Amino acid sequence: MPIRGFDKIRIGGMSALRPFLLLKNSIVAIDGFWFVKRYILKNDYTRVLSHGVENICENVIRAFCEQINKNNVQVLWIWDGIKINKDYYQQIDAEGSYAEGCMHYFNKDKYKASFSWRKWLDMEQFVLSANKLLSTFSDNVTVIRAPYTAMAQMVYFYKMKACDYIYGPNDLLLFENTGKIITEFDFLGNLDVDGKNKCNTYNIELTYKDEILKAYKLEFTAFKNYGFLLGCEFCPTFPEYATNFNIQEIFYISRLTFPELKERLNIYYNNDAGAILTETYIENYKRAQTLVRNQPIISMEGKLQFLHLALTNTGIVWNEQSEKKFEYLFGLRLPNACYEKLFIMKIIPDVLEILNKKDYKISNLPEIKELCENIKQYFMKGDIKRANDVLYKCIGETNIKDIMNIFFNFLKKRNILNEKELGILSQAITYKKDKNNFIDKEMTKEYLLFIGKISPWIKYFNLLISFNNLLNEENIEFISFDYSIFRMIIEK
Repeated sequence: MPIRGFDKIRIGGMSALRPFLLLKNSIVAIDGFWFVKRYILKNDYTRVLSHGVENICENVIRAFCEQINKNNVQVLWIWDGIKINKDYYQQIDAEGSYAEGCMHYFNKDKYKASFSWRKWLDMEQFVLSANKLLSTFSDNVTVIRAPYTAMAQMVYFYKMKACDYIYGPNDLLLFENTGKIITEFDFLGNLDVDGKNKCNTYNIELTYKDEILKAYKLEFTAFKNYGFLLGCEFCPTFPEYATNFNIQEIFYISRLTFPELKERLNIYYNNDAGAILTETYIENYKRAQTLVRNQPIISMEGKLQFLHLALTNTGIVWNEQSEKKFEYLFGLRLPNACYEKLFIMKIIPDVLEILNKKDYKISNLPEIKELCENIKQYFMKGDIKRANDVLYKCIGETNIKDIMNIFFNFLKKRNILNEKELGILSQAITYKKDKNNFIDKEMTKEYLLFIGKISPWIKYFNLLISFNNLLNEENIEFISFDYSIFRMIIEK
């Protein structure tokens, strides 16, 4: 999430509208998932199910590409990689959230349905559709994947002058090497959700960190602490103000030292669990300080590197101390080839999360857990052949047809889908989309029940492809299972 309450602390002069024309002939790095949340989803997660991912992306991405093509803007589109916030992001009950969303939907409460489905939705579904549309509408877009956050990778590119501007959440201001960022695009010209143009003004909003520091008479370190305590991508809101949010009070405590913050938290909790809760928050707060300096990025030489070391050209010697530091923050460091495959989008991040985190949760069936653990066991010992043998026993020949067959047999053997539902899945793979691929009516229970059954297993299918691509030279392309296709087959 972006810095909480940022719009309340931002005053005149800190941000300014500029014409989109300012970007002409420039290179802009974009946080892909933030773009999706900001301009495509717009807090309405019901449309993912009612319209399908590709349908809700198309108008927005087309409009974006029209503007970058017109102004000859080169875009580095960067997706997040491995998740970093293992400490305070709780495991989400995806199936429970989906069922809760369905209940709200049929009770005609779409707002609550959207809120529940937001917790269920796997944002990975947007990657394939967005990539396909970007390549369809523009030759000016290069799509890559950061090893961890897109923000850190963008900061590195910006500092190394590989791009002229960066667009993403305002958390970017918490990195030391960001003077100005693009916080808003008006490439739509105020398009509504149906793609109808209301006006022809195209602007960008630039936010200037120096103006914020000047207005509040803050050094950068104090501003960074303020952002952490307000709550952001790297740190939760200071507990005392998590519910009764107060930007002025948090501004005051941002000047406190670690011992003073601990003392304040102990007074706030004032119970037996207080010491544990205090230590947990202080640990998260300290970790946030480290994360904005030490996030791994892919350097210009194609190597995994800590951000601040890459920016100072210090380089890193991977010794016992640096390995321990890396493991504490991010899990086990994997061979560089893993991050290279992720960077060029031949694998999904879940594969590397399985390999590098001891606490990675695989919520599916025992067979999947056993497969992943066996591959991990051999892979981490450098025995790629044995790891590939484990995969081969599961999928047979390494091609999409065999992986598809094993996927279908698995769903059938475990009674996950019945014969009719397997038929729907089979039709979806060869279904030809057209412009009429949209149903303008309420979703049926049959359709939503099917999505509830199939959605967890789409990730399993992509895991098989990713493991193959990681272990073999010949790579298999991913298949996009768009919900709109399932809906067309079931409801028409």
